[in-house]
Amino acid sequence: MAQSSNHPQPKSRRVSVAVIAAVLLIALAVVGVFVAPDGSKGGSDVAGPAPSGAGQSSGARAGRHDKGDISAMKRSDAHGLARRDAKDPYALGDVNAPLVMIEYADFRCPFCTVFAGDVLPQIKKEYIDTGYLRLEWRDLPLFGKESIDAAVGGKAAGRQGRFWEYYRDVFANSDGNGHQSLPRNTITDLAKKAGVRDVKTFQAGFDDKQLAELVAKDASEANQIGFTSTPSFIVGQTAVVGAQPIDQFREAIDSELDKLR
Repeated sequence: MAQSSNHPQPKSRRVSVAVIAAVLLIALAVVGVFVAPDGSKGGSDVAGPAPSGAGQSSGARAGRHDKGDISAMKRSDAHGLARRDAKDPYALGDVNAPLVMIEYADFRCPFCTVFAGDVLPQIKKEYIDTGYLRLEWRDLPLFGKESIDAAVGGKAAGRQGRFWEYYRDVFANSDGNGHQSLPRNTITDLAKKAGVRDVKTFQAGFDDKQLAELVAKDASEANQIGFTSTPSFIVGQTAVVGAQPIDQFREAIDSELDKLR
């Protein structure tokens, strides 16, 4: 997986997403570390939709501005997984955008931190803000109890309309080296920073069965696709695995937009 030299590549742990979903549903957010480190990189090995070609140059597509007439484009269903809910607090962009990109990620994943800080701002500027792309978030907590608590915290922040501020501040809290520590008090402090006003309700969310089930639903969806590492993405009909450079995402997005003309 491509990775900036400014972000040392830490070891990652892999777990059965089905196990995560089961634990979330049965025990809510009470779970330990599932397996020992195996030394593999985040976002390096998945099944499901064919990944876009790693290492291919985006060529003339990079930064392309002529993306076509939005009103004349068909709508992508992202393999039937796009929710396209106008009230979804975990989505960015026009609900009727031609293309949906789904991100499966873990708030403690250093590679997800790279995407959030280095790549998403450019995607937002070029594709989301211009109406071509909608981004939908899915939780895929792979690194134990703190990852699950952070995921549930994101759902709780979303209930108060502050998910994307929470997303920004939780990832900004990481230095990109290893899995950041996110005990509940730190998660609560980051939620306050993100503008969550009802702190008591937010904290009660850690043990809220409904929020745990939402996280479990996301994780189960990832399991059905075959995603076992983070970050992983579905861009229309294409899978992009890992914190790839912006040109890799441009290539996938532009190619999928071409199919919708």
